[in-house]
Amino acid sequence: MVIPIISIFMWTNHQLRKMEEKASQHFIEVGVTQLDEAIKQYQSIREGIILEKIQNMSPSQLNEAELKKVFDEDSLEFIYKNTDKITAGYEVINGKKNKKPEIHNVFVIPIKSPYTNLKGIKITEKSDFSELNIQGPFIIEVYAKDKIDKTSFIATVKDPFRPPSILKKSFLSPPIPDNVRNTGIPTDPYNRYRIKKILDKNGDAVATFLLKTTIQTKHIGPLKFLENSFGLIIFFGAMALSLLIALYINRNFITPLMVLSEASKEVMKGNLDTHVSTNIKYAQILSTFDNFNAMVKGLKEKEKLRNSFITSLTHDLRTPLIAQERCLTFISQKFKQMKLEEEYDLAKSLEKNNKHLLRMVNIILESYQFDSQNQQLSFSSINISKIVDDCLEKLKPLLIDKNLEVTNSIPQNLPEITADAIALRRVFINLISNAVENLSQNDKIKISAAISDSTLNITVEDNGPGIAKDDMEHIFEQYYTGKSIDRKLGSGLGLYVCKKLIELHNGEINVKSEVGKYTKFNIQLPIQRNNTL
Repeated sequence: MVIPIISIFMWTNHQLRKMEEKASQHFIEVGVTQLDEAIKQYQSIREGIILEKIQNMSPSQLNEAELKKVFDEDSLEFIYKNTDKITAGYEVINGKKNKKPEIHNVFVIPIKSPYTNLKGIKITEKSDFSELNIQGPFIIEVYAKDKIDKTSFIATVKDPFRPPSILKKSFLSPPIPDNVRNTGIPTDPYNRYRIKKILDKNGDAVATFLLKTTIQTKHIGPLKFLENSFGLIIFFGAMALSLLIALYINRNFITPLMVLSEASKEVMKGNLDTHVSTNIKYAQILSTFDNFNAMVKGLKEKEKLRNSFITSLTHDLRTPLIAQERCLTFISQKFKQMKLEEEYDLAKSLEKNNKHLLRMVNIILESYQFDSQNQQLSFSSINISKIVDDCLEKLKPLLIDKNLEVTNSIPQNLPEITADAIALRRVFINLISNAVENLSQNDKIKISAAISDSTLNITVEDNGPGIAKDDMEHIFEQYYTGKSIDRKLGSGLGLYVCKKLIELHNGEINVKSEVGKYTKFNIQLPIQRNNTL
Protein backbone atom coordinates (compact mmCIF):
# COMPACT_ATOMS: atom_id res chain seq x y z
CA MET A 1 0.00 0.00 0.00
CA VAL A 2 2.84 2.32 0.77
CA ILE A 3 4.77 1.65 -2.45
CA PRO A 4 2.38 3.51 -4.86
CA ILE A 5 2.40 6.57 -2.58
CA ILE A 6 6.18 6.55 -2.36
CA SER A 7 6.41 6.14 -6.15
CA ILE A 8 4.22 9.19 -6.74
CA PHE A 9 6.22 11.30 -4.33
CA MET A 10 9.51 10.13 -5.84
CA TRP A 11 8.25 10.91 -9.35
CA THR A 12 7.22 14.40 -8.22
CA ASN A 13 10.60 14.86 -6.57
CA HIS A 14 12.43 13.76 -9.74
CA GLN A 15 10.43 16.09 -12.00
CA LEU A 16 10.96 19.02 -9.66
CA ARG A 17 14.68 18.37 -9.52
CA LYS A 18 14.92 18.02 -13.29
CA MET A 19 12.96 21.18 -14.13
CA GLU A 20 14.60 23.25 -11.42
CA GLU A 21 18.12 22.20 -12.43
CA LYS A 22 17.44 22.98 -16.08
CA ALA A 23 16.08 26.46 -15.29
CA SER A 24 18.89 27.23 -12.84
CA GLN A 25 21.46 26.09 -15.38
CA HIS A 26 20.13 28.55 -17.96
CA PHE A 27 20.21 31.40 -15.45
CA ILE A 28 23.75 30.65 -14.37
CA GLU A 29 24.84 30.43 -18.04
CA VAL A 30 23.39 33.89 -18.62
CA GLY A 31 25.35 35.13 -15.61
CA VAL A 32 28.63 33.53 -16.73
CA THR A 33 28.23 34.97 -20.23
CA GLN A 34 27.59 38.44 -18.80
CA LEU A 35 30.55 38.08 -16.42
CA ASP A 36 32.89 37.12 -19.29
CA GLU A 37 31.78 40.14 -21.34
CA ALA A 38 31.88 42.48 -18.33
CA ILE A 39 35.48 41.51 -17.47
CA LYS A 40 36.59 41.99 -21.09
CA GLN A 41 34.73 45.29 -21.37
CA TYR A 42 36.19 46.56 -18.06
CA GLN A 43 39.75 45.81 -19.13
CA SER A 44 39.11 47.26 -22.61
CA ILE A 45 37.78 50.51 -21.10
CA ARG A 46 40.78 50.84 -18.78
CA GLU A 47 43.13 50.12 -21.69
CA GLY A 48 41.36 52.76 -23.81
CA ILE A 49 41.74 55.38 -21.07
CA ILE A 50 45.47 54.71 -20.79
CA LEU A 51 45.99 54.79 -24.57
CA GLU A 52 44.05 58.07 -24.79
CA LYS A 53 46.35 59.66 -22.22
CA ILE A 54 49.43 58.56 -24.18
CA GLN A 55 47.99 59.64 -27.54
CA ASN A 56 47.30 63.12 -26.13
CA MET A 57 51.04 63.52 -25.40
CA SER A 58 53.37 64.83 -28.10
CA PRO A 59 56.39 62.67 -29.14
CA SER A 60 58.74 65.00 -27.23
CA GLN A 61 56.73 64.43 -24.03
CA LEU A 62 57.14 60.65 -24.15
CA ASN A 63 59.88 60.57 -21.53
CA GLU A 64 60.15 59.24 -17.98
CA ALA A 65 59.46 62.54 -16.20
CA GLU A 66 56.34 63.49 -18.20
CA LEU A 67 54.91 59.96 -18.05
CA LYS A 68 55.26 59.95 -14.26
CA LYS A 69 53.23 63.16 -14.13
CA VAL A 70 50.46 61.74 -16.33
CA PHE A 71 50.27 58.42 -14.44
CA ASP A 72 51.03 59.79 -10.98
CA GLU A 73 48.34 57.61 -9.32
CA ASP A 74 49.57 54.35 -10.86
CA SER A 75 52.64 52.18 -10.45
CA LEU A 76 54.89 52.74 -13.48
CA GLU A 77 57.84 50.76 -14.86
CA PHE A 78 59.89 51.76 -17.90
CA ILE A 79 60.90 49.29 -20.62
CA TYR A 80 64.03 49.85 -22.71
CA LYS A 81 63.92 46.75 -24.88
CA ASN A 82 61.83 46.49 -28.05
CA THR A 83 58.16 45.69 -27.55
CA ASP A 84 55.70 45.93 -30.44
CA LYS A 85 52.47 44.71 -28.92
CA ILE A 86 49.97 45.99 -26.38
CA THR A 87 49.37 43.42 -23.64
CA ALA A 88 46.90 43.45 -20.80
CA GLY A 89 46.49 41.20 -17.78
CA TYR A 90 46.10 40.97 -14.04
CA GLU A 91 48.46 40.52 -11.08
CA VAL A 92 47.97 39.84 -7.36
CA ILE A 93 49.83 42.35 -5.16
CA ASN A 94 49.76 42.58 -1.36
CA GLY A 95 48.30 45.87 -0.13
CA LYS A 96 50.61 48.45 1.47
CA LYS A 97 48.49 49.03 4.60
CA ASN A 98 46.95 45.74 5.74
CA LYS A 99 49.01 43.40 3.51
CA LYS A 100 45.78 41.87 2.17
CA PRO A 101 45.98 40.65 -1.44
CA GLU A 102 44.80 43.08 -4.12
CA ILE A 103 44.14 42.44 -7.81
CA HIS A 104 45.73 44.94 -10.18
CA ASN A 105 45.30 45.62 -13.90
CA VAL A 106 48.64 45.42 -15.72
CA PHE A 107 49.15 47.00 -19.15
CA VAL A 108 52.30 46.98 -21.28
CA ILE A 109 52.19 49.79 -23.88
CA PRO A 110 54.79 50.24 -26.66
CA ILE A 111 56.33 53.74 -26.88
CA LYS A 112 57.73 55.15 -30.12
CA SER A 113 59.50 58.51 -29.94
CA PRO A 114 62.65 59.84 -31.64
CA TYR A 115 63.46 61.87 -28.50
CA THR A 116 64.09 58.99 -26.10
CA ASN A 117 65.42 55.43 -25.99
CA LEU A 118 62.30 54.38 -24.05
CA LYS A 119 60.54 51.45 -25.80
CA GLY A 120 57.52 50.91 -23.58
CA ILE A 121 55.90 51.31 -20.18
CA LYS A 122 54.28 48.89 -17.74
CA ILE A 123 51.34 50.43 -15.87
CA THR A 124 49.87 48.75 -12.79
CA GLU A 125 46.60 50.00 -11.28
CA LYS A 126 44.25 48.57 -8.64
CA SER A 127 41.24 46.79 -10.18
CA ASP A 128 37.82 48.15 -9.25
CA PHE A 129 35.40 45.30 -9.96
CA SER A 130 32.47 47.38 -8.72
CA GLU A 131 32.49 48.81 -12.26
CA LEU A 132 31.45 45.45 -13.73
CA ASN A 133 28.10 45.86 -15.49
CA ILE A 134 26.10 42.74 -14.56
CA GLN A 135 22.31 42.67 -15.06
CA GLY A 136 20.33 39.85 -13.45
CA PRO A 137 19.60 38.06 -10.17
CA PHE A 138 23.29 37.54 -9.41
CA ILE A 139 25.84 38.11 -6.67
CA ILE A 140 29.55 37.90 -7.53
CA GLU A 141 32.29 37.44 -4.94
CA VAL A 142 35.90 38.15 -5.99
CA TYR A 143 38.85 36.29 -4.43
CA ALA A 144 42.60 36.52 -4.99
CA LYS A 145 44.28 33.64 -6.82
CA ASP A 146 42.47 30.27 -6.64
CA LYS A 147 41.46 30.24 -2.98
CA ILE A 148 37.89 30.86 -1.82
CA ASP A 149 38.19 31.86 1.82
CA LYS A 150 38.05 34.90 4.07
CA THR A 151 41.77 35.70 3.81
CA SER A 152 41.68 35.96 0.00
CA PHE A 153 38.33 37.79 -0.23
CA ILE A 154 38.52 40.99 -2.35
CA ALA A 155 35.02 42.37 -3.01
CA THR A 156 31.34 41.59 -3.57
CA VAL A 157 29.54 42.78 -6.72
CA LYS A 158 25.76 42.89 -6.24
CA ASP A 159 23.09 43.44 -8.87
CA PRO A 160 20.18 45.80 -7.98
CA PHE A 161 17.62 43.33 -9.39
CA ARG A 162 17.89 40.45 -6.92
CA PRO A 163 14.61 38.55 -6.39
CA PRO A 164 13.99 36.67 -3.15
CA SER A 165 14.50 32.91 -2.99
CA ILE A 166 11.45 30.76 -3.71
CA LEU A 167 10.03 28.70 -0.78
CA LYS A 168 12.79 29.99 1.51
CA LYS A 169 10.99 28.89 4.70
CA SER A 170 9.65 25.57 3.46
CA PHE A 171 10.66 22.03 4.42
CA LEU A 172 12.52 21.66 1.13
CA SER A 173 16.30 22.12 0.89
CA PRO A 174 18.93 21.64 -1.89
CA PRO A 175 22.38 20.12 -1.46
CA ILE A 176 25.41 22.42 -1.16
CA PRO A 177 27.70 22.06 -4.23
CA ASP A 178 31.05 20.34 -3.62
CA ASN A 179 33.01 23.24 -5.12
CA VAL A 180 31.98 25.59 -2.29
CA ARG A 181 31.71 23.10 0.59
CA ASN A 182 34.04 23.69 3.56
CA THR A 183 35.75 26.69 2.01
CA GLY A 184 35.51 29.00 5.00
CA ILE A 185 32.98 31.34 3.36
CA PRO A 186 29.32 31.70 4.47
CA THR A 187 27.26 29.21 2.42
CA ASP A 188 23.71 29.95 1.33
CA PRO A 189 21.90 26.64 0.52
CA TYR A 190 19.40 28.45 -1.71
CA ASN A 191 21.95 29.65 -4.27
CA ARG A 192 23.30 28.13 -7.45
CA TYR A 193 27.06 28.56 -7.93
CA ARG A 194 29.59 28.83 -10.75
CA ILE A 195 33.35 29.44 -10.49
CA LYS A 196 35.28 31.51 -13.05
CA LYS A 197 39.02 32.10 -12.88
CA ILE A 198 41.28 34.69 -14.52
CA LEU A 199 44.60 33.12 -15.51
CA ASP A 200 47.96 34.73 -16.18
CA LYS A 201 50.24 33.87 -19.09
CA ASN A 202 51.65 30.90 -17.13
CA GLY A 203 48.19 29.43 -16.57
CA ASP A 204 48.11 30.29 -12.86
CA ALA A 205 44.96 31.75 -11.32
CA VAL A 206 45.15 35.49 -10.58
CA ALA A 207 41.54 35.93 -9.47
CA THR A 208 38.53 33.70 -8.80
CA PHE A 209 34.95 34.87 -9.30
CA LEU A 210 32.18 33.03 -7.39
CA LEU A 211 28.90 33.74 -9.19
CA LYS A 212 25.61 32.96 -7.42
CA THR A 213 22.01 33.13 -8.56
CA THR A 214 19.05 33.03 -6.16
CA ILE A 215 16.41 31.73 -8.62
CA GLN A 216 15.99 28.18 -7.37
CA THR A 217 13.40 26.00 -5.67
CA LYS A 218 14.36 23.38 -3.14
CA HIS A 219 14.42 19.62 -3.33
CA ILE A 220 12.01 17.31 -1.59
CA GLY A 221 13.66 15.56 1.36
CA PRO A 222 13.34 11.94 2.50
CA LEU A 223 9.85 10.52 3.06
CA LYS A 224 8.66 8.72 6.17
CA PHE A 225 6.90 5.46 5.61
CA LEU A 226 3.31 5.10 6.69
CA GLU A 227 3.14 2.94 9.82
CA ASN A 228 -0.38 2.81 11.31
CA SER A 229 -3.48 0.68 11.30
CA PHE A 230 -5.35 2.92 8.86
CA GLY A 231 -3.10 2.11 5.95
CA LEU A 232 -5.86 1.75 3.38
CA ILE A 233 -7.45 5.09 4.23
CA ILE A 234 -4.09 6.79 4.27
CA PHE A 235 -3.21 5.17 0.96
CA PHE A 236 -6.15 6.67 -0.96
CA GLY A 237 -5.94 9.97 0.89
CA ALA A 238 -2.21 10.25 0.31
CA MET A 239 -2.59 9.36 -3.36
CA ALA A 240 -5.17 12.12 -3.86
CA LEU A 241 -3.05 14.55 -1.88
CA SER A 242 0.01 13.62 -3.91
CA LEU A 243 -1.77 14.38 -7.15
CA LEU A 244 -2.93 17.73 -5.81
CA ILE A 245 0.58 18.58 -4.61
CA ALA A 246 2.05 17.58 -7.98
CA LEU A 247 -0.46 19.75 -9.83
CA TYR A 248 0.16 22.64 -7.43
CA ILE A 249 3.94 22.41 -7.78
CA ASN A 250 3.73 22.08 -11.54
CA ARG A 251 1.42 25.08 -11.90
CA ASN A 252 3.03 27.40 -9.37
CA PHE A 253 6.72 26.57 -9.68
CA ILE A 254 7.73 24.26 -12.54
CA THR A 255 5.76 26.08 -15.25
CA PRO A 256 7.02 29.57 -14.24
CA LEU A 257 10.58 28.27 -14.08
CA MET A 258 10.26 26.83 -17.59
CA VAL A 259 8.89 30.16 -18.82
CA LEU A 260 11.88 31.96 -17.27
CA SER A 261 14.24 29.36 -18.73
CA GLU A 262 12.98 29.88 -22.28
CA ALA A 263 13.01 33.66 -21.82
CA SER A 264 16.62 33.58 -20.62
CA LYS A 265 17.58 31.67 -23.79
CA GLU A 266 16.09 34.47 -25.90
CA VAL A 267 18.00 37.11 -23.93
CA MET A 268 21.22 35.14 -24.44
CA LYS A 269 20.55 35.25 -28.20
CA GLY A 270 20.26 39.06 -27.99
CA ASN A 271 16.46 39.32 -28.17
CA LEU A 272 15.80 42.23 -25.80
CA ASP A 273 12.08 42.35 -26.68
CA THR A 274 11.56 39.35 -24.41
CA HIS A 275 8.82 39.78 -21.80
CA VAL A 276 7.49 37.18 -19.33
CA SER A 277 4.11 37.16 -17.63
CA THR A 278 2.11 34.80 -15.43
CA ASN A 279 -1.32 34.53 -13.86
CA ILE A 280 0.19 33.01 -10.71
CA LYS A 281 -0.63 35.23 -7.72
CA TYR A 282 2.20 33.92 -5.57
CA ALA A 283 4.07 37.06 -4.46
CA GLN A 284 7.61 35.68 -4.83
CA ILE A 285 6.91 34.31 -8.32
CA LEU A 286 5.51 37.69 -9.38
CA SER A 287 8.53 39.42 -7.87
CA THR A 288 10.88 37.14 -9.82
CA PHE A 289 9.05 37.81 -13.11
CA ASP A 290 9.00 41.56 -12.44
CA ASN A 291 12.73 41.60 -11.73
CA PHE A 292 13.46 39.61 -14.87
CA ASN A 293 11.40 42.04 -16.97
CA ALA A 294 13.10 44.99 -15.27
CA MET A 295 16.48 43.49 -16.08
CA VAL A 296 15.64 43.04 -19.78
CA LYS A 297 14.06 46.49 -19.96
CA GLY A 298 17.18 48.04 -18.46
CA LEU A 299 19.41 46.26 -20.98
CA LYS A 300 17.17 47.35 -23.86
CA GLU A 301 17.10 50.99 -22.74
CA LYS A 302 20.87 51.07 -22.43
CA GLU A 303 21.25 49.57 -25.90
CA LYS A 304 18.81 52.09 -27.41
CA LEU A 305 20.54 54.97 -25.65
CA ARG A 306 23.93 53.89 -26.91
CA ASN A 307 22.71 53.40 -30.48
CA SER A 308 20.92 56.76 -30.44
CA PHE A 309 23.95 58.54 -29.07
CA ILE A 310 26.39 57.05 -31.58
CA THR A 311 24.03 57.64 -34.52
CA SER A 312 23.43 61.28 -33.54
CA LEU A 313 27.12 61.86 -32.92
CA THR A 314 28.23 60.41 -36.25
CA HIS A 315 25.54 62.39 -38.10
CA ASP A 316 26.79 65.58 -36.45
CA LEU A 317 30.40 64.74 -37.30
CA ARG A 318 29.81 63.99 -40.98
CA THR A 319 28.66 67.48 -42.02
CA PRO A 320 31.73 69.43 -40.85
CA LEU A 321 34.06 66.69 -42.11
CA ILE A 322 32.54 66.82 -45.60
CA ALA A 323 32.79 70.62 -45.62
CA GLN A 324 36.35 70.44 -44.34
CA GLU A 325 37.31 67.92 -47.04
CA ARG A 326 36.14 70.27 -49.79
CA CYS A 327 38.00 73.22 -48.24
CA LEU A 328 41.23 71.23 -47.90
CA THR A 329 40.96 70.03 -51.50
CA PHE A 330 40.51 73.62 -52.67
CA ILE A 331 43.42 74.88 -50.54
CA SER A 332 45.79 72.13 -51.68
CA GLN A 333 45.04 72.88 -55.33
CA LYS A 334 45.70 76.58 -54.75
CA PHE A 335 49.05 75.80 -53.09
CA LYS A 336 49.90 73.57 -56.05
CA GLN A 337 49.09 76.35 -58.52
CA MET A 338 51.24 78.76 -56.47
CA LYS A 339 54.05 76.14 -56.44
CA LEU A 340 54.27 76.16 -52.65
CA GLU A 341 55.42 72.58 -52.24
CA GLU A 342 55.69 72.40 -48.44
CA GLU A 343 52.30 74.01 -47.96
CA TYR A 344 50.83 71.73 -50.63
CA ASP A 345 52.21 68.58 -48.92
CA LEU A 346 50.81 69.75 -45.57
CA ALA A 347 47.37 70.44 -47.06
CA LYS A 348 47.32 67.05 -48.83
CA SER A 349 48.25 65.32 -45.56
CA LEU A 350 45.40 67.08 -43.77
CA GLU A 351 43.06 66.17 -46.62
CA LYS A 352 44.10 62.51 -46.39
CA ASN A 353 43.55 62.40 -42.62
CA ASN A 354 40.17 64.07 -43.06
CA LYS A 355 39.12 61.41 -45.60
CA HIS A 356 40.16 58.69 -43.17
CA LEU A 357 38.08 60.25 -40.39
CA LEU A 358 35.08 60.61 -42.72
CA ARG A 359 35.39 56.95 -43.74
CA MET A 360 35.49 55.81 -40.11
CA VAL A 361 32.43 57.92 -39.27
CA ASN A 362 30.55 56.42 -42.22
CA ILE A 363 31.48 52.86 -41.12
CA ILE A 364 30.32 53.51 -37.55
CA LEU A 365 27.05 55.04 -38.76
CA GLU A 366 26.51 52.15 -41.19
CA SER A 367 27.12 49.56 -38.48
CA TYR A 368 24.73 51.11 -35.97
CA GLN A 369 22.05 51.47 -38.63
CA PHE A 370 22.66 47.86 -39.66
CA ASP A 371 20.21 45.35 -38.19
CA SER A 372 20.72 41.81 -39.51
CA GLN A 373 17.35 40.67 -38.13
CA ASN A 374 15.43 43.30 -40.08
CA GLN A 375 17.75 43.57 -43.08
CA GLN A 376 15.78 43.29 -46.32
CA LEU A 377 17.82 41.94 -49.24
CA SER A 378 16.86 42.22 -52.88
CA PHE A 379 18.08 39.14 -54.73
CA SER A 380 18.87 39.07 -58.44
CA SER A 381 21.31 37.39 -60.83
CA ILE A 382 24.66 39.20 -60.70
CA ASN A 383 28.12 38.88 -62.21
CA ILE A 384 30.60 38.88 -59.31
CA SER A 385 33.47 40.14 -61.49
CA LYS A 386 31.51 43.27 -62.43
CA ILE A 387 30.62 43.87 -58.78
CA VAL A 388 34.31 43.82 -57.84
CA ASP A 389 35.19 46.12 -60.79
CA ASP A 390 32.60 48.64 -59.57
CA CYS A 391 34.10 48.59 -56.06
CA LEU A 392 37.64 49.09 -57.39
CA GLU A 393 36.46 52.06 -59.44
CA LYS A 394 34.97 53.71 -56.35
CA LEU A 395 38.19 53.13 -54.40
CA LYS A 396 40.45 54.23 -57.26
CA PRO A 397 41.68 57.46 -55.57
CA LEU A 398 42.88 55.46 -52.53
CA LEU A 399 44.62 52.90 -54.76
CA ILE A 400 46.37 55.58 -56.82
CA ASP A 401 47.47 57.47 -53.71
CA LYS A 402 49.56 54.46 -52.56
CA ASN A 403 50.38 53.25 -56.10
CA LEU A 404 48.99 49.83 -55.26
CA GLU A 405 48.98 46.98 -57.76
CA VAL A 406 45.43 45.58 -57.79
CA THR A 407 44.53 42.46 -59.77
CA ASN A 408 40.96 41.34 -60.36
CA SER A 409 41.48 37.85 -61.79
CA ILE A 410 37.84 36.79 -61.48
CA PRO A 411 36.82 35.43 -64.92
CA GLN A 412 34.08 37.43 -66.62
CA ASN A 413 32.39 34.21 -67.79
CA LEU A 414 31.83 32.76 -64.32
CA PRO A 415 28.22 31.63 -63.76
CA GLU A 416 26.04 34.35 -62.30
CA ILE A 417 24.93 33.94 -58.70
CA THR A 418 21.70 34.93 -56.98
CA ALA A 419 22.55 37.62 -54.43
CA ASP A 420 21.97 41.20 -53.32
CA ALA A 421 24.31 43.44 -55.34
CA ILE A 422 24.26 46.36 -52.88
CA ALA A 423 25.08 44.12 -49.94
CA LEU A 424 28.02 42.47 -51.75
CA ARG A 425 29.38 45.90 -52.78
CA ARG A 426 29.42 46.86 -49.08
CA VAL A 427 31.34 43.68 -48.30
CA PHE A 428 34.03 44.16 -50.96
CA ILE A 429 34.44 47.89 -50.30
CA ASN A 430 35.00 47.14 -46.59
CA LEU A 431 37.51 44.36 -47.31
CA ILE A 432 39.47 46.24 -50.00
CA SER A 433 39.57 49.56 -48.10
CA ASN A 434 40.73 47.69 -44.98
CA ALA A 435 43.56 46.20 -47.03
CA VAL A 436 44.48 49.60 -48.50
CA GLU A 437 44.70 51.14 -45.04
CA ASN A 438 47.27 48.54 -43.97
CA LEU A 439 49.42 48.46 -47.12
CA SER A 440 52.50 50.49 -47.90
CA GLN A 441 53.47 52.14 -51.17
CA ASN A 442 53.63 49.75 -54.17
CA ASP A 443 52.09 46.80 -52.31
CA LYS A 444 49.67 44.34 -53.94
CA ILE A 445 46.02 43.29 -53.67
CA LYS A 446 44.74 40.23 -55.53
CA ILE A 447 41.07 39.27 -55.92
CA SER A 448 40.19 35.86 -57.39
CA ALA A 449 37.29 33.41 -57.55
CA ALA A 450 36.61 29.79 -58.46
CA ILE A 451 33.67 27.38 -58.57
CA SER A 452 33.63 24.33 -56.29
CA ASP A 453 30.53 22.10 -56.54
CA SER A 454 27.62 24.52 -56.03
CA THR A 455 29.69 27.13 -54.18
CA LEU A 456 31.49 30.25 -55.38
CA ASN A 457 34.77 30.80 -53.50
CA ILE A 458 36.05 34.40 -53.57
CA THR A 459 39.44 35.46 -52.19
CA VAL A 460 40.68 38.97 -51.30
CA GLU A 461 44.42 38.77 -50.54
CA ASP A 462 47.08 41.39 -49.76
CA ASN A 463 50.81 41.23 -48.94
CA GLY A 464 50.50 43.54 -45.94
CA PRO A 465 51.72 43.10 -42.35
CA GLY A 466 49.30 40.28 -41.53
CA ILE A 467 47.11 39.78 -38.46
CA ALA A 468 48.38 38.67 -35.05
CA LYS A 469 47.26 35.25 -33.78
CA ASP A 470 45.57 36.83 -30.75
CA ASP A 471 43.33 38.85 -33.09
CA MET A 472 42.41 36.12 -35.59
CA GLU A 473 39.49 34.57 -33.68
CA HIS A 474 37.98 37.95 -32.74
CA ILE A 475 38.21 40.14 -35.85
CA PHE A 476 34.58 39.53 -36.91
CA GLU A 477 33.28 40.50 -33.46
CA GLN A 478 31.49 43.82 -33.07
CA TYR A 479 33.72 46.64 -31.68
CA TYR A 480 36.88 44.49 -31.68
CA THR A 481 39.81 46.66 -32.82
CA GLY A 482 42.74 44.35 -32.12
CA LYS A 483 45.87 44.67 -30.00
CA SER A 484 48.51 44.33 -32.71
CA ILE A 485 50.22 47.60 -33.63
CA ASP A 486 51.29 46.17 -37.02
CA ARG A 487 47.88 45.84 -38.65
CA LYS A 488 44.93 48.12 -38.02
CA LEU A 489 41.53 46.44 -37.81
CA GLY A 490 39.63 49.73 -37.87
CA SER A 491 36.63 50.43 -35.64
CA GLY A 492 35.66 46.78 -35.21
CA LEU A 493 32.46 47.42 -37.16
CA GLY A 494 33.25 46.93 -40.87
CA LEU A 495 34.23 43.26 -40.64
CA TYR A 496 31.27 42.60 -38.33
CA VAL A 497 28.90 43.97 -41.02
CA CYS A 498 30.67 41.88 -43.69
CA LYS A 499 30.13 38.69 -41.71
CA LYS A 500 26.44 39.41 -41.08
CA LEU A 501 25.76 40.23 -44.76
CA ILE A 502 27.50 37.07 -45.96
CA GLU A 503 25.53 34.97 -43.46
CA LEU A 504 22.29 36.51 -44.77
CA HIS A 505 23.29 34.96 -48.13
CA ASN A 506 23.72 31.55 -46.42
CA GLY A 507 27.44 31.94 -47.00
CA GLU A 508 30.61 31.96 -44.90
CA ILE A 509 33.59 34.28 -44.50
CA ASN A 510 36.89 33.41 -42.84
CA VAL A 511 40.44 34.71 -42.75
CA LYS A 512 43.95 33.29 -42.96
CA SER A 513 47.03 35.35 -42.23
CA GLU A 514 50.73 35.21 -41.40
CA VAL A 515 52.38 38.14 -39.67
CA GLY A 516 54.72 40.01 -42.02
CA LYS A 517 53.60 38.08 -45.11
CA TYR A 518 49.93 38.16 -46.10
CA THR A 519 46.24 38.36 -45.17
CA LYS A 520 43.62 36.40 -47.11
CA PHE A 521 39.84 36.72 -46.68
CA ASN A 522 37.84 33.87 -48.18
CA ILE A 523 34.11 34.15 -48.96
CA GLN A 524 31.93 31.16 -49.83
CA LEU A 525 28.56 31.89 -51.48
CA PRO A 526 25.97 29.43 -52.81
CA ILE A 527 25.49 29.83 -56.57
CA GLN A 528 21.74 29.24 -56.41
CA ARG A 529 19.48 30.94 -53.87
CA ASN A 530 17.79 28.35 -51.66
CA ASN A 531 14.46 28.48 -49.84
CA THR A 532 15.91 29.72 -46.57
CA LEU A 533 17.05 33.04 -48.04
